[in-house]
Amino acid sequence: PATRQEAVSGSGTIATASPPALNFSTSGEVTAVNARQGQKVKKNQVLAEVDSASLSSQVAQAEASVASAESKLSSDEDAGASNAQISADEASLSAARSDLSVAESNLANASLRSPINGTVATLNLTEGQYVAAGSSSSGSQTGSGTSSNSTSGVPAVGGTTSNTSTTTSTSPQIQVISTGSYIVNLSVDDTPISKLTTGDQATVTLTGSSEKVFGTVSSVGLIATTSSGVSSFPVVIKITGNPTGLYSG
Repeated sequence: PATRQEAVSGSGTIATASPPALNFSTSGEVTAVNARQGQKVKKNQVLAEVDSASLSSQVAQAEASVASAESKLSSDEDAGASNAQISADEASLSAARSDLSVAESNLANASLRSPINGTVATLNLTEGQYVAAGSSSSGSQTGSGTSSNSTSGVPAVGGTTSNTSTTTSTSPQIQVISTGSYIVNLSVDDTPISKLTTGDQATVTLTGSSEKVFGTVSSVGLIATTSSGVSSFPVVIKITGNPTGLYSG
């Protein structure tokens, strides 16, 4: 059967396919920074640590509380205590186990580990620094792009990207990027968005170059943003392989 293709226009930029920024989720003094900016690291490598002495003590205390609560429950059951007493003992044991779970989680989070093989792009930690739990970071970039879709079951997407971008972010404690894996973040108007589906083949043309790279549509957003009365949806294209000449932005 004949193949019909329909062009879809959007806007976007190239970015490294990187996991979220790394930030301590427990408070404490930084006792070790085992990486430097620009350093290549391995998955699960410990990059930084906070003082774990007090956290280890909290785990030991929580373990002792669980043991005590278990002993009290067992003793009261053997003594034929009332249902009300047994219920109270069970509640105490449940609370002690919950406290232990939190303490163990805090101890585990005393180390920041790299989630991937990659390169340390951002490092905002020094030994002796005090960090508070709950730090976060975010970022966004914009540019331009186009895409197309086939209705015969063999879709194709073409795109262009612009080096003109705006970025808003807070400072992550550590950011590790995968320099060999890239995505294209597109913004597609609401009218043609229905023509795109996950898995569509993509052809991306870089701004200022005739060189083309290839990829697939990895996600099509469901929540639109509106600007000047026009709604658009986020679309992500995952670049295939490791083509040369690509950079974030």
